[in-house]
Amino acid sequence: MTTDKNRATAAAILPLVGGPDNITSIAHCMTRLRISLRDRTLVQDEALRALPAVLGVVEDGTSYQIVLGPGAVARVTPEFEALVEEARAAATAPSAPSA
Repeated sequence: MTTDKNRATAAAILPLVGGPDNITSIAHCMTRLRISLRDRTLVQDEALRALPAVLGVVEDGTSYQIVLGPGAVARVTPEFEALVEEARAAATAPSAPSA
């Protein structure tokens, strides 16, 4: 999977879990992207499961886990983290004065 595909996968997942403001933490294990959420009701489970890169989802009470498979999760997670950080930075950046 190329970096562009990893970023595309991360970009597809992010809005389906409620966007960057709904994420409180991000981690991964061997096969799963583990995220903690502010509001679980914002997650679109069926749409997430329909993504080709997503092998399944698991909720364990403390985190929402998106199964991506070994190797893939290690490449998608940094892209996911970067997208969340970029969105948060853009939201807090002062807007340019209009002309």
